Amino acid sequence: MDLRGRCVTSIAAAFFLLLAPGVAWADKLEELERALQTQQKAIELQQAQVRQLQEELVRLRQERAAQQEEMTRRVVEAEKKAEEVKASTLNAGYKDGFFLKSADDRFRLNLTGYAQTWFILEPGDRQQQNTFRLRRERLLTTGWLFSDLTYQFEVDFTSPHLEDAFVTYRRFPEATLIVGQHKARYSLEALASSRDLDFAERAIIVKALAPDQQLGLTLEGRLFDNRLYYGAGIYNGCGRIDQCPSGLDNDNDKEVTGRLAVTPIPQLTVAADVDFRSFRKTSKGTATDGGGATVNNIFNPTTETGFKLAGAGFPIDGNRVATSGDLVLDLYPFQVKGEYHYAAQERNRLGSGGTDLPDLRIQGGYGQAGYWLFGKKPEGLLALARYEYVRIDADALKSGERPATVHAGLLGLNWYLNRNVRLRLNYLATDIDPKTNTNRRGGGGGIAHEGIAEVQVGF
Repeated sequence: MDLRGRCVTSIAAAFFLLLAPGVAWADKLEELERALQTQQKAIELQQAQVRQLQEELVRLRQERAAQQEEMTRRVVEAEKKAEEVKASTLNAGYKDGFFLKSADDRFRLNLTGYAQTWFILEPGDRQQQNTFRLRRERLLTTGWLFSDLTYQFEVDFTSPHLEDAFVTYRRFPEATLIVGQHKARYSLEALASSRDLDFAERAIIVKALAPDQQLGLTLEGRLFDNRLYYGAGIYNGCGRIDQCPSGLDNDNDKEVTGRLAVTPIPQLTVAADVDFRSFRKTSKGTATDGGGATVNNIFNPTTETGFKLAGAGFPIDGNRVATSGDLVLDLYPFQVKGEYHYAAQERNRLGSGGTDLPDLRIQGGYGQAGYWLFGKKPEGLLALARYEYVRIDADALKSGERPATVHAGLLGLNWYLNRNVRLRLNYLATDIDPKTNTNRRGGGGGIAHEGIAEVQVGF
Protein backbone atom coordinates (compact mmCIF):
# COMPACT_ATOMS: atom_id res chain seq x y z
CA MET A 1 0.00 0.00 0.00
CA ASP A 2 1.37 3.36 -0.93
CA LEU A 3 1.69 6.19 1.39
CA ARG A 4 -1.58 7.70 0.35
CA GLY A 5 -3.49 4.53 1.12
CA ARG A 6 -1.91 4.18 4.46
CA CYS A 7 -2.90 7.73 5.41
CA VAL A 8 -6.53 7.22 4.42
CA THR A 9 -6.64 4.03 6.39
CA SER A 10 -5.14 5.73 9.43
CA ILE A 11 -7.60 8.62 9.26
CA ALA A 12 -10.57 6.25 8.99
CA ALA A 13 -9.36 4.25 11.96
CA ALA A 14 -8.91 7.39 14.03
CA PHE A 15 -12.37 8.63 13.09
CA PHE A 16 -13.89 5.30 14.07
CA LEU A 17 -12.16 5.44 17.38
CA LEU A 18 -13.62 8.91 17.97
CA LEU A 19 -17.21 7.85 17.06
CA ALA A 20 -17.27 4.57 19.04
CA PRO A 21 -17.78 6.14 22.58
CA GLY A 22 -20.68 8.28 21.31
CA VAL A 23 -22.50 5.23 20.04
CA ALA A 24 -21.96 3.44 23.35
CA TRP A 25 -23.21 6.47 25.29
CA ALA A 26 -26.32 6.63 23.16
CA ASP A 27 -27.08 2.98 23.90
CA LYS A 28 -26.43 3.55 27.63
CA LEU A 29 -28.80 6.53 27.71
CA GLU A 30 -31.53 4.55 25.99
CA GLU A 31 -31.00 1.77 28.50
CA LEU A 32 -31.23 4.20 31.47
CA GLU A 33 -34.36 5.78 30.06
CA ARG A 34 -35.98 2.37 29.72
CA ALA A 35 -34.99 1.49 33.32
CA LEU A 36 -36.36 4.78 34.61
CA GLN A 37 -39.66 4.22 32.87
CA THR A 38 -39.82 0.72 34.30
CA GLN A 39 -39.10 2.05 37.82
CA GLN A 40 -41.71 4.80 37.45
CA LYS A 41 -44.31 2.22 36.43
CA ALA A 42 -43.35 0.14 39.46
CA ILE A 43 -43.66 3.18 41.75
CA GLU A 44 -47.04 4.05 40.27
CA LEU A 45 -48.15 0.47 40.84
CA GLN A 46 -46.93 0.57 44.44
CA GLN A 47 -48.68 3.90 45.03
CA ALA A 48 -51.90 2.44 43.67
CA GLN A 49 -51.50 -0.55 45.97
CA VAL A 50 -50.82 1.78 48.96
CA ARG A 51 -53.96 3.79 48.17
CA GLN A 52 -55.93 0.59 47.92
CA LEU A 53 -54.55 -0.59 51.28
CA GLN A 54 -55.32 2.78 52.90
CA GLU A 55 -58.89 2.65 51.62
CA GLU A 56 -59.22 -0.90 52.89
CA LEU A 57 -57.81 0.17 56.28
CA VAL A 58 -60.30 3.04 56.55
CA ARG A 59 -63.14 0.67 55.68
CA LEU A 60 -62.00 -1.87 58.26
CA ARG A 61 -61.65 0.83 60.91
CA GLN A 62 -65.16 2.07 60.20
CA GLU A 63 -66.51 -1.45 60.43
CA ARG A 64 -64.66 -2.06 63.69
CA ALA A 65 -65.96 1.23 65.18
CA ALA A 66 -69.49 0.28 64.19
CA GLN A 67 -69.04 -3.16 65.72
CA GLN A 68 -67.63 -1.65 68.93
CA GLU A 69 -70.51 0.81 69.10
CA GLU A 70 -73.01 -1.99 68.65
CA MET A 71 -71.22 -4.08 71.25
CA THR A 72 -71.18 -1.17 73.69
CA ARG A 73 -74.89 -0.58 73.10
CA ARG A 74 -75.65 -4.22 73.76
CA VAL A 75 -73.49 -4.23 76.91
CA VAL A 76 -75.25 -1.09 78.21
CA GLU A 77 -78.64 -2.62 77.49
CA ALA A 78 -77.62 -5.85 79.21
CA GLU A 79 -76.32 -3.96 82.27
CA LYS A 80 -79.49 -1.88 82.38
CA LYS A 81 -81.66 -4.96 82.24
CA ALA A 82 -79.49 -6.60 84.90
CA GLU A 83 -79.88 -3.55 87.16
CA GLU A 84 -83.63 -3.57 86.60
CA VAL A 85 -83.80 -7.24 87.51
CA LYS A 86 -81.53 -6.65 90.51
CA ALA A 87 -83.59 -3.67 91.69
CA SER A 88 -86.78 -5.70 91.42
CA THR A 89 -85.30 -8.51 93.54
CA LEU A 90 -86.17 -8.51 97.26
CA ASN A 91 -83.95 -9.97 99.96
CA ALA A 92 -85.23 -10.96 103.39
CA GLY A 93 -83.48 -12.03 106.55
CA TYR A 94 -82.73 -11.29 110.18
CA LYS A 95 -80.03 -9.01 111.58
CA ASP A 96 -80.91 -7.11 114.77
CA GLY A 97 -84.51 -7.54 113.64
CA PHE A 98 -86.34 -8.83 110.59
CA PHE A 99 -85.76 -6.99 107.33
CA LEU A 100 -86.96 -6.87 103.76
CA LYS A 101 -84.92 -4.89 101.23
CA SER A 102 -84.28 -4.41 97.55
CA ALA A 103 -81.08 -5.86 96.10
CA ASP A 104 -79.66 -2.38 95.49
CA ASP A 105 -80.50 -1.43 99.13
CA ARG A 106 -82.41 1.69 98.06
CA PHE A 107 -85.56 0.40 99.76
CA ARG A 108 -85.65 -1.29 103.14
CA LEU A 109 -88.16 -2.29 105.81
CA ASN A 110 -87.07 -3.36 109.31
CA LEU A 111 -89.33 -4.92 111.92
CA THR A 112 -88.17 -4.86 115.54
CA GLY A 113 -89.79 -4.80 118.94
CA TYR A 114 -89.34 -5.31 122.66
CA ALA A 115 -91.26 -5.93 125.88
CA GLN A 116 -90.41 -4.77 129.40
CA THR A 117 -91.93 -6.63 132.33
CA TRP A 118 -91.55 -5.19 135.85
CA PHE A 119 -91.94 -6.54 139.32
CA ILE A 120 -92.45 -3.65 141.75
CA LEU A 121 -91.65 -4.21 145.41
CA GLU A 122 -92.61 -1.59 148.01
CA PRO A 123 -92.00 -2.92 151.53
CA GLY A 124 -93.58 -1.53 154.66
CA ASP A 125 -96.98 0.02 155.29
CA ARG A 126 -97.65 1.40 151.79
CA GLN A 127 -100.70 1.68 149.61
CA GLN A 128 -98.75 0.63 146.53
CA GLN A 129 -99.16 -3.10 145.95
CA ASN A 130 -96.29 -5.42 145.20
CA THR A 131 -97.12 -6.43 141.68
CA PHE A 132 -96.01 -7.52 138.24
CA ARG A 133 -96.51 -4.91 135.58
CA LEU A 134 -96.17 -4.93 131.81
CA ARG A 135 -94.41 -1.56 131.45
CA ARG A 136 -93.88 -1.40 127.71
CA GLU A 137 -94.71 -3.58 124.74
CA ARG A 138 -93.50 -1.95 121.53
CA LEU A 139 -93.43 -2.86 117.84
CA LEU A 140 -91.29 -0.71 115.52
CA THR A 141 -91.29 -0.49 111.74
CA THR A 142 -88.37 1.45 110.30
CA GLY A 143 -86.56 1.72 106.98
CA TRP A 144 -85.83 3.97 104.05
CA LEU A 145 -87.08 4.88 100.57
CA PHE A 146 -84.81 5.94 97.70
CA SER A 147 -81.93 6.08 100.25
CA ASP A 148 -82.77 9.71 101.18
CA LEU A 149 -86.10 9.20 102.97
CA THR A 150 -86.30 7.23 106.22
CA TYR A 151 -89.40 6.42 108.22
CA GLN A 152 -90.36 5.10 111.65
CA PHE A 153 -93.64 3.88 113.08
CA GLU A 154 -93.79 2.70 116.69
CA VAL A 155 -96.85 1.31 118.47
CA ASP A 156 -97.23 0.64 122.18
CA PHE A 157 -99.69 -2.13 123.05
CA THR A 158 -99.73 -1.73 126.85
CA SER A 159 -102.00 1.32 126.62
CA PRO A 160 -102.59 1.13 122.89
CA HIS A 161 -101.35 4.28 121.18
CA LEU A 162 -99.12 5.44 118.37
CA GLU A 163 -95.76 6.41 119.86
CA ASP A 164 -93.86 7.53 116.75
CA ALA A 165 -94.90 8.16 113.15
CA PHE A 166 -92.51 10.30 111.14
CA VAL A 167 -90.53 10.62 107.93
CA THR A 168 -86.98 12.01 107.69
CA TYR A 169 -85.30 13.59 104.68
CA ARG A 170 -81.62 12.90 105.30
CA ARG A 171 -79.83 13.65 102.05
CA PHE A 172 -77.72 16.32 103.72
CA PRO A 173 -76.34 15.42 107.19
CA GLU A 174 -75.86 19.15 107.83
CA ALA A 175 -79.64 19.72 107.57
CA THR A 176 -82.04 16.84 108.18
CA LEU A 177 -85.81 17.46 108.18
CA ILE A 178 -88.17 15.34 110.32
CA VAL A 179 -91.95 15.58 109.84
CA GLY A 180 -94.60 13.77 111.88
CA GLN A 181 -95.02 12.61 115.47
CA HIS A 182 -91.63 12.28 117.14
CA LYS A 183 -89.57 13.38 120.12
CA ALA A 184 -89.02 17.09 120.51
CA ARG A 185 -85.30 17.93 120.65
CA TYR A 186 -85.00 18.58 124.38
CA SER A 187 -83.16 16.75 127.22
CA LEU A 188 -80.56 14.00 127.01
CA GLU A 189 -82.62 11.33 128.76
CA ALA A 190 -85.91 12.30 127.11
CA LEU A 191 -84.33 11.72 123.70
CA ALA A 192 -83.03 8.27 124.67
CA SER A 193 -85.11 5.30 123.56
CA SER A 194 -87.03 3.55 126.33
CA ARG A 195 -85.14 0.35 125.53
CA ASP A 196 -81.79 2.11 126.14
CA LEU A 197 -82.47 3.87 129.46
CA ASP A 198 -79.90 3.46 132.23
CA PHE A 199 -82.61 3.05 134.87
CA ALA A 200 -86.07 1.53 134.64
CA GLU A 201 -87.63 4.99 134.24
CA ARG A 202 -86.55 8.49 133.33
CA ALA A 203 -85.62 10.96 136.07
CA ILE A 204 -88.41 12.81 137.90
CA ILE A 205 -87.40 16.24 136.57
CA VAL A 206 -87.13 14.92 133.00
CA LYS A 207 -90.62 13.42 133.16
CA ALA A 208 -91.91 16.67 134.64
CA LEU A 209 -90.50 19.16 132.11
CA ALA A 210 -89.37 17.37 128.94
CA PRO A 211 -92.01 17.29 126.17
CA ASP A 212 -93.68 14.05 125.23
CA GLN A 213 -93.86 12.93 121.62
CA GLN A 214 -95.19 15.86 119.63
CA LEU A 215 -96.70 16.35 116.20
CA GLY A 216 -94.71 18.84 114.13
CA LEU A 217 -91.40 19.23 112.38
CA THR A 218 -87.74 19.32 113.40
CA LEU A 219 -84.66 20.57 111.58
CA GLU A 220 -81.39 19.15 112.85
CA GLY A 221 -77.87 18.53 111.65
CA ARG A 222 -74.26 17.79 112.49
CA LEU A 223 -71.36 20.04 111.57
CA PHE A 224 -67.56 20.09 111.84
CA ASP A 225 -67.05 16.31 111.67
CA ASN A 226 -69.94 15.66 114.08
CA ARG A 227 -68.43 17.90 116.74
CA LEU A 228 -71.47 20.22 116.72
CA TYR A 229 -75.11 19.15 116.76
CA TYR A 230 -78.11 21.44 116.49
CA GLY A 231 -81.83 20.69 116.56
CA ALA A 232 -84.84 23.01 116.49
CA GLY A 233 -88.52 22.22 116.15
CA ILE A 234 -92.05 23.56 116.20
CA TYR A 235 -94.95 21.40 117.38
CA ASN A 236 -98.64 21.50 118.29
CA GLY A 237 -97.69 21.22 121.96
CA CYS A 238 -100.56 19.00 123.06
CA GLY A 239 -98.58 15.78 122.98
CA ARG A 240 -99.22 12.66 120.93
CA ILE A 241 -102.02 12.57 118.42
CA ASP A 242 -104.19 10.56 120.85
CA GLN A 243 -103.66 13.22 123.53
CA CYS A 244 -104.87 16.08 121.32
CA PRO A 245 -108.62 16.58 120.78
CA SER A 246 -109.49 15.09 117.37
CA GLY A 247 -105.75 14.76 116.81
CA LEU A 248 -105.45 18.51 116.13
CA ASP A 249 -103.87 21.47 117.88
CA ASN A 250 -106.41 22.81 120.35
CA ASP A 251 -105.19 26.42 120.49
CA ASN A 252 -103.23 28.91 118.42
CA ASP A 253 -100.06 28.40 120.47
CA LYS A 254 -97.16 26.27 119.33
CA GLU A 255 -94.40 24.61 121.29
CA VAL A 256 -90.86 25.52 120.24
CA THR A 257 -87.71 23.67 121.30
CA GLY A 258 -84.03 23.92 120.55
CA ARG A 259 -80.96 21.86 121.41
CA LEU A 260 -77.25 22.51 120.88
CA ALA A 261 -74.59 19.90 121.70
CA VAL A 262 -70.81 20.11 121.45
CA THR A 263 -68.46 17.10 121.36
CA PRO A 264 -64.90 18.47 121.78
CA ILE A 265 -63.53 14.92 122.16
CA PRO A 266 -65.29 11.63 121.37
CA GLN A 267 -65.67 10.77 125.07
CA LEU A 268 -67.33 14.06 126.10
CA THR A 269 -70.58 15.76 125.02
CA VAL A 270 -72.04 18.91 126.57
CA ALA A 271 -75.46 20.23 125.55
CA ALA A 272 -78.02 22.95 126.31
CA ASP A 273 -81.77 23.03 125.61
CA VAL A 274 -84.67 25.46 125.62
CA ASP A 275 -88.41 24.82 125.45
CA PHE A 276 -91.35 27.24 125.20
CA ARG A 277 -94.99 26.15 125.50
CA SER A 278 -98.31 27.35 126.87
CA PHE A 279 -100.91 25.89 129.21
CA ARG A 280 -104.10 27.89 128.82
CA LYS A 281 -107.13 27.58 131.04
CA THR A 282 -110.41 27.44 129.11
CA SER A 283 -113.93 28.29 130.16
CA LYS A 284 -114.37 24.63 131.06
CA GLY A 285 -111.49 24.86 133.50
CA THR A 286 -109.10 22.62 131.56
CA ALA A 287 -105.74 23.35 130.02
CA THR A 288 -105.65 23.43 126.25
CA ASP A 289 -102.21 21.83 126.32
CA GLY A 290 -101.19 19.03 128.63
CA GLY A 291 -98.86 16.09 128.89
CA GLY A 292 -95.96 15.13 131.11
CA ALA A 293 -96.59 16.28 134.67
CA THR A 294 -99.50 18.55 133.67
CA VAL A 295 -103.07 17.21 133.65
CA ASN A 296 -106.13 19.48 133.56
CA ASN A 297 -104.00 22.60 134.26
CA ILE A 298 -102.53 20.98 137.40
CA PHE A 299 -98.75 20.49 137.59
CA ASN A 300 -97.77 17.48 139.68
CA PRO A 301 -94.60 15.40 139.06
CA THR A 302 -94.55 11.67 139.79
CA THR A 303 -91.87 9.21 140.85
CA GLU A 304 -90.53 6.39 138.69
CA THR A 305 -93.32 4.10 139.85
CA GLY A 306 -96.01 6.72 139.33
CA PHE A 307 -97.04 8.15 142.73
CA LYS A 308 -97.53 11.89 142.97
CA LEU A 309 -95.06 14.19 144.68
CA ALA A 310 -97.05 17.35 145.24
CA GLY A 311 -100.30 16.26 146.87
CA ALA A 312 -103.13 18.00 145.03
CA GLY A 313 -100.60 19.64 142.71
CA PHE A 314 -100.03 23.26 141.64
CA PRO A 315 -102.64 25.00 139.45
CA ILE A 316 -101.04 26.70 136.44
CA ASP A 317 -102.20 28.95 133.62
CA GLY A 318 -99.94 30.58 131.04
CA ASN A 319 -96.59 30.22 129.38
CA ARG A 320 -93.71 28.06 130.51
CA VAL A 321 -90.08 28.60 129.57
CA ALA A 322 -87.80 25.70 130.42
CA THR A 323 -84.05 25.42 129.99
CA SER A 324 -81.66 22.58 130.67
CA GLY A 325 -78.08 21.48 130.34
CA ASP A 326 -76.58 18.01 130.25
CA LEU A 327 -73.22 16.28 130.15
CA VAL A 328 -71.97 12.82 129.17
CA LEU A 329 -68.44 11.61 129.91
CA ASP A 330 -67.64 8.07 128.80
CA LEU A 331 -64.19 6.77 129.77
CA TYR A 332 -64.56 3.01 129.75
CA PRO A 333 -65.14 1.36 132.17
CA PHE A 334 -66.36 4.58 133.83
CA GLN A 335 -69.24 6.79 132.70
CA VAL A 336 -70.70 9.99 134.12
CA LYS A 337 -73.99 11.67 133.16
CA GLY A 338 -76.03 14.52 134.49
CA GLU A 339 -78.78 17.03 133.70
CA TYR A 340 -80.06 20.23 135.28
CA HIS A 341 -83.44 21.81 134.44
CA TYR A 342 -85.05 25.12 135.34
CA ALA A 343 -88.50 26.35 134.33
CA ALA A 344 -90.64 29.41 135.04
CA GLN A 345 -94.37 28.67 134.78
CA GLU A 346 -96.96 31.47 134.70
CA ARG A 347 -99.97 31.29 136.99
CA ASN A 348 -102.31 33.90 135.56
CA ARG A 349 -105.62 34.83 137.25
CA LEU A 350 -105.15 32.19 139.95
CA GLY A 351 -104.83 34.57 142.91
CA SER A 352 -107.57 36.12 144.99
CA GLY A 353 -109.93 38.25 142.92
CA GLY A 354 -108.48 36.84 139.71
CA THR A 355 -105.04 38.35 140.19
CA ASP A 356 -101.88 36.74 138.83
CA LEU A 357 -99.72 34.67 141.10
CA PRO A 358 -95.92 34.83 140.86
CA ASP A 359 -94.35 32.37 138.45
CA LEU A 360 -93.91 28.84 139.69
CA ARG A 361 -90.20 27.97 139.78
CA ILE A 362 -89.46 24.36 138.88
CA GLN A 363 -85.89 23.19 139.09
CA GLY A 364 -83.96 20.00 139.57
CA GLY A 365 -81.68 17.49 138.00
CA TYR A 366 -79.73 14.33 138.45
CA GLY A 367 -76.16 13.15 138.49
CA GLN A 368 -75.08 9.57 138.00
CA ALA A 369 -72.00 7.44 137.74
CA GLY A 370 -71.61 4.04 136.15
CA TYR A 371 -68.96 1.32 136.08
CA TRP A 372 -68.77 -1.69 133.82
CA LEU A 373 -68.01 -4.64 136.08
CA PHE A 374 -67.24 -6.65 132.97
CA GLY A 375 -67.81 -6.35 129.25
CA LYS A 376 -70.03 -3.67 127.74
CA LYS A 377 -73.02 -3.50 125.43
CA PRO A 378 -74.31 -5.77 124.04
CA GLU A 379 -72.87 -8.17 126.63
CA GLY A 380 -71.76 -6.96 130.05
CA LEU A 381 -72.73 -5.93 133.57
CA LEU A 382 -73.11 -2.22 134.40
CA ALA A 383 -73.40 -0.88 137.97
CA LEU A 384 -75.06 2.53 138.42
CA ALA A 385 -75.72 5.08 141.15
CA ARG A 386 -77.84 8.22 140.77
CA TYR A 387 -78.94 11.18 142.89
CA GLU A 388 -82.03 13.23 141.96
CA TYR A 389 -83.29 16.56 143.23
CA VAL A 390 -86.52 18.47 142.49
CA ARG A 391 -87.76 21.76 143.94
CA ILE A 392 -91.11 23.47 143.20
CA ASP A 393 -91.60 26.92 144.73
CA ALA A 394 -92.82 30.47 144.16
CA ASP A 395 -92.52 33.85 145.86
CA ALA A 396 -96.17 33.57 146.86
CA LEU A 397 -98.27 30.40 146.93
CA LYS A 398 -101.99 29.86 147.18
CA SER A 399 -103.56 29.09 150.50
CA GLY A 400 -102.78 25.52 151.48
CA GLU A 401 -99.85 25.20 149.07
CA ARG A 402 -96.34 24.52 150.28
CA PRO A 403 -93.02 24.29 148.41
CA ALA A 404 -92.29 20.74 147.35
CA THR A 405 -88.81 19.24 147.59
CA VAL A 406 -87.76 15.78 146.50
CA HIS A 407 -84.50 13.97 147.17
CA ALA A 408 -84.03 10.54 145.64
CA GLY A 409 -81.22 8.03 145.53
CA LEU A 410 -81.09 5.16 143.07
CA LEU A 411 -78.87 2.10 142.66
CA GLY A 412 -78.96 -0.12 139.62
CA LEU A 413 -77.52 -3.19 137.95
CA ASN A 414 -77.97 -3.74 134.22
CA TRP A 415 -76.96 -7.16 132.94
CA TYR A 416 -76.86 -7.31 129.14
CA LEU A 417 -76.96 -11.03 128.44
CA ASN A 418 -76.92 -10.47 124.68
CA ARG A 419 -78.42 -8.15 122.09
CA ASN A 420 -81.91 -9.39 122.83
CA VAL A 421 -82.15 -9.88 126.60
CA ARG A 422 -81.41 -7.52 129.48
CA LEU A 423 -82.03 -7.99 133.22
CA ARG A 424 -82.28 -4.96 135.50
CA LEU A 425 -82.45 -4.39 139.24
CA ASN A 426 -83.21 -0.92 140.66
CA TYR A 427 -83.43 0.25 144.25
CA LEU A 428 -85.07 3.65 144.91
CA ALA A 429 -85.14 5.68 148.11
CA THR A 430 -87.34 8.81 147.86
CA ASP A 431 -87.67 11.55 150.48
CA ILE A 432 -90.47 14.08 149.95
CA ASP A 433 -91.10 17.31 151.83
CA PRO A 434 -93.81 17.96 152.94
CA LYS A 435 -94.57 14.38 153.90
CA THR A 436 -98.25 14.77 153.05
CA ASN A 437 -97.52 15.52 149.40
CA THR A 438 -97.82 11.94 148.21
CA ASN A 439 -101.07 10.05 148.38
CA ARG A 440 -99.30 6.70 148.39
CA ARG A 441 -97.74 6.78 151.82
CA GLY A 442 -99.35 4.68 154.48
CA GLY A 443 -99.03 7.35 157.13
CA GLY A 444 -95.63 6.29 158.36
CA GLY A 445 -93.79 9.20 156.72
CA GLY A 446 -90.04 9.04 156.22
CA ILE A 447 -88.29 7.74 153.15
CA ALA A 448 -90.14 5.58 150.64
CA HIS A 449 -88.19 2.47 149.64
CA GLU A 450 -88.98 0.72 146.39
CA GLY A 451 -87.50 -1.96 144.21
CA ILE A 452 -87.95 -2.68 140.51
CA ALA A 453 -86.89 -5.88 138.79
CA GLU A 454 -87.17 -5.79 135.01
CA VAL A 455 -86.80 -8.27 132.19
CA GLN A 456 -86.46 -6.79 128.71
CA VAL A 457 -86.72 -9.04 125.70
CA GLY A 458 -86.36 -7.69 122.20
CA PHE A 459 -85.84 -8.77 118.64
